[in-house]
Amino acid sequence: MIKQKFQAVLLCLGALFFGATSSVATASENCNPDNGKKIFQTCAVCHSNDNTGKHGPAAPNLHGVVGREVGKVPGYKFSSALRKSGDTWTVEHLDAFLKSPMGVYPLTRMAFSGLKNEQDRRDVICMLNQTSN
Repeated sequence: MIKQKFQAVLLCLGALFFGATSSVATASENCNPDNGKKIFQTCAVCHSNDNTGKHGPAAPNLHGVVGREVGKVPGYKFSSALRKSGDTWTVEHLDAFLKSPMGVYPLTRMAFSGLKNEQDRRDVICMLNQTSN
């Protein structure tokens, strides 16, 4: 009886996990990179996103960010929260971070409350993912 309940809980958790990540995982399929470029203009106040390697005025260059280790890009001094995270910028991780930077890394120096609109996050990630490939 306990084993059956445990299996049912695992199945429910798996379904919840799959459902929560499936919309993000398909971000590149259901996105508008042109809208992502427009939304990114807010980010461009601090970040750059080109292949020069030059960082923005107050934040790292995001060119090639998808698949990159968090807090590890030459020439930029990240907060210790990001440097020590051991995480990788996956589409899912970027989505969570862009939704609530302080929620993911409470000690980040990024002074941004987040993109609350799911489609806007998807579009920005899509645009960033294009520069990562």
